[in-house]
Amino acid sequence: EFVYSISPFFILVAAMFFTCISQLQSVFFSANKMNRYGLYASLWGLATTISLNLWLIPMIGIDGAAYSTLGSYFVYFLYLYIMHSYKIEGRLVNIFIPVRSDIPRFRELLKRNKLNS
Repeated sequence: EFVYSISPFFILVAAMFFTCISQLQSVFFSANKMNRYGLYASLWGLATTISLNLWLIPMIGIDGAAYSTLGSYFVYFLYLYIMHSYKIEGRLVNIFIPVRSDIPRFRELLKRNKLNS
């Protein structure tokens, strides 16, 4: 009964990689008061979704919708990645690797969290 959902499911699993990384990038831009880049990335993603849906769904059905979503998430990720490369010094991977200078900041966040609870 659900056999036709297997293929789109695996396509969307691949898309989740891009959306997870993009969400981290969006938080980073928001924390640095650069919200407009998230907005622009969303608009590019929207344009990609609409155009790919109009093109792929009539051709390949539900798989086309899944590929459209994958393409949209990739465009969203790519825009934020490019903006990160141009606007922020350092590589994207540095967001995920803690360094020694992060320890005092982390302690400060823990203290604030204890005060708020």
